[in-house]
Amino acid sequence: ADVTKAPAARNLTYNEQAQELVIAGEASGGELRYALGKDLNTPPSADKYSTEIPAGTGAGTYYVWYKVFADDTHLDSPEACFAVTIDPGDSSGSPTGHEDGLTYTGEAQELVRPGTVQGGTMLYVLGKDASTPPEDSLFTEEIPKGIDAGDYYVWYRVAGDANHNDVPPACLTAVIKKAPVTPTVSITGWTYGEAANKPGVDAAGNPGNGDVRYEYSTDEGIGYTDQVPAEAGSYYVRVLVAETKNYKEAVSKPLGFAIARASITISADNKSGIYGEGLQALTYTVGGAYVAGDELGVSVASGVKKDSDAGTYPITVSWNENKNYDAQLVDGTYTVRKAALDTASAGNSGKPAARSGLTYNGKNQKLLSAPAKLPDGCAKMQYRMSGAASWSNSILTAVKAGTYTMEYRYVGDKNHKTSAAFRIKASIARAKITITAQLHSHAERRHLHHNRQDHRCRERADKDQPERRPQGMVGRRGADGFLGEGGRRRPLRCPGCLLRKGRSQTGQGGQREKPGSHQDHKAERKENRPYEKYQGQGHRVPEGGRTGHKDGREHHRPCDRGPGQDQRFYECQKCDRPEGQLHAEDRKDRRNQGEDHS
Repeated sequence: ADVTKAPAARNLTYNEQAQELVIAGEASGGELRYALGKDLNTPPSADKYSTEIPAGTGAGTYYVWYKVFADDTHLDSPEACFAVTIDPGDSSGSPTGHEDGLTYTGEAQELVRPGTVQGGTMLYVLGKDASTPPEDSLFTEEIPKGIDAGDYYVWYRVAGDANHNDVPPACLTAVIKKAPVTPTVSITGWTYGEAANKPGVDAAGNPGNGDVRYEYSTDEGIGYTDQVPAEAGSYYVRVLVAETKNYKEAVSKPLGFAIARASITISADNKSGIYGEGLQALTYTVGGAYVAGDELGVSVASGVKKDSDAGTYPITVSWNENKNYDAQLVDGTYTVRKAALDTASAGNSGKPAARSGLTYNGKNQKLLSAPAKLPDGCAKMQYRMSGAASWSNSILTAVKAGTYTMEYRYVGDKNHKTSAAFRIKASIARAKITITAQLHSHAERRHLHHNRQDHRCRERADKDQPERRPQGMVGRRGADGFLGEGGRRRPLRCPGCLLRKGRSQTGQGGQREKPGSHQDHKAERKENRPYEKYQGQGHRVPEGGRTGHKDGREHHRPCDRGPGQDQRFYECQKCDRPEGQLHAEDRKDRRNQGEDHS
């Protein structure tokens, strides 16, 4: 494929619109396509080519590549490139002066108004005259300003953008005319003792920073001097502004202000001491805006004396009411603190002592002996058990035997502190128990020997046949029952029939009921039937023994005890007399004494 007519570059100038860069060419044996490249040496990739003629908007140089993409019977032509330039356009614009001119105001004013600019940026600079343009590097976008009255030479130029050419510098003369001003004085009052505030003039009254002078007086119309007042009171101030190139001499209207009284606090210093010691000197403190050296005439007083009781006493303060101050008077307090107790002042006589020789007797006993003498300043003693929260005024007591740890303290009187706690121990010894053996008659000793032999047989039977033991009983058999776990004796008494727990009553047929069961023996007692304890415990009815009440009388039938045990007796089933007692024939029973023995 061949290029029969090469594309040609157009002569272009920036017009803010997109413009075709080339005049289209012609080709044979294929299709002519175009692409924009980055330079004259680097062809774009094949996919960048298009039959559309490339266009450009901004001013600058464009690199147009073209080639013929062959049809099926031809080969592609080689790439070719040429440069196309869009020239920049011309920029335009200029500032304008103020129609009525500028009048001095004491503030910076823009000397010109910005004009309309096309294709660039307006730049300004102040020059020395209207004929010598400043260097291009001195131009800025900021419009020049002027404060003082006079002539100003404003140079300007347009810096074209990428698509426009620059406009050369030009000059515009601006004038600020003088104007009359009226100065206004200002001042803020202050407080006595502070540095005096300086008066000032508003910017419109002295924008040129001319020489000023301030004068003060206690009268608005006359008597002005340059002496700054110092005492608290009411005053007037005015300002005099000297003539400058921008305004004439002027005097402001007087302005009133005040020097306020300083606020101070005169406080009586709190004092404290200990009862019985000497008094401290009374002092005071001045706080707030007090000026050192000023006379205030302060005095302090209090009613406390060397022998005053512990407590608080007011301290009052007074002063001479200086005209430069507003004072707040704050009274103080003289505190007389309680003195510490000298617990050793009474020696050993001032200490409680543990009572010796205490033995359990079933009653409350005092554990301590009160001190014979209290230390100086002690009002009373207090006691408590160690670990207790509250104190008692009474000496502690206890009933049970043991060792007791107690605490005591000395309670101070109105002028003394309560002491720290001291510990002390006291003990109550256990009481001794005396057991007296009971002598037996010859017949009783024979009966006891018989029961000892029978006890050994029962011991062997319980070991060989444990199921014969009463239900609920564990451990070995004791004299009055079975010993349970831990060695404690368990009672064998039946609460319903007064038989001992675990035993059963034998009926007429001699059949023993199930161990551990409790039958109602009321009917048996009424019939005065003889009974027998269940086998294995050896409680048997002696031959010919009396087992019931007859005519309202009864012997408590003897109970066969085990080896080494004293002779005991069953309880009476009707009157429940204690064990070990008899209804002797020669003793008057309760019926004879008028009691119901049925």
